[in-house]
Amino acid sequence: MTRKEMVKYCSLCLNRKMDEERGLVCGLTGEYGDFDGSCRNLRADEREVEVERYLNKEHNFKTAAAVLGLIILIIWIAPIFFMRDWSFALNWTFLTLCIAGTVAAFLALARVQMIKRREPERKLTMQYVADAIRKEGYFPQKQDDNWILFKIQGYNYFVYYDSARFMIYINFVLSGEEDMAVMKEAAISVMDKNFMVKILLLEDEDKSDVIQFSVGSLVSSQSDFDKFFPHYLQMLFEAIGKQHEVYRRLMKEKHRSEAMQANPTGFPVAPSKVMN
Repeated sequence: MTRKEMVKYCSLCLNRKMDEERGLVCGLTGEYGDFDGSCRNLRADEREVEVERYLNKEHNFKTAAAVLGLIILIIWIAPIFFMRDWSFALNWTFLTLCIAGTVAAFLALARVQMIKRREPERKLTMQYVADAIRKEGYFPQKQDDNWILFKIQGYNYFVYYDSARFMIYINFVLSGEEDMAVMKEAAISVMDKNFMVKILLLEDEDKSDVIQFSVGSLVSSQSDFDKFFPHYLQMLFEAIGKQHEVYRRLMKEKHRSEAMQANPTGFPVAPSKVMN
């Protein structure tokens, strides 16, 4: 089993234990799971099993919709290659079957959507958020009723949720040597490329300059969270990398411009003569 498969399996067990440095481990051994297929010490967590069942059902709905769409596509592409060689009567027969198959597929697709809509939207809770973060392989630490902290590669990420508004953010303390005007220009450039990302230049309690990256929107159901959470994390990762890239480019342009203003001819400045 891969590490990802192991985490998914062990997350359903009451013997699980979260280690801040290593992630999910077995509470009985203090080590990663060491088994193939199934564990004889599994003690199923019913709440986790229910969550997993719900996520699997969501996946099955999407798979069913994709398969039915593929059937419809095949039904209408096949005649292009075969009907030209058939008789008129056979063509009409096949065309009738294509129409009937398409109608049947659309009815089945409509049935799938009807069943999906009957599924009640499960309200998002902070406990569900913490469970989802843990399933991603991170260690959630609940701060209070609206805040959760978790680490990725040693950096602290924060999740805020207040029954409607959802946000993920991370703060980086700057060294104090950055050009803040250029830093702000780079932030504006990155935000112009992705309106979901916010980049703010702030001061912390120690009066140090801080740059904050955040992504958020209105989220109220578990299905919305499952859909958006991985994308929000990816947006943050990309925004952090892009901010660094754009800032370095703008600083190079600024230094080049300053050098041109100091020496507009573009020729090397002659060394001054030594006066005796």
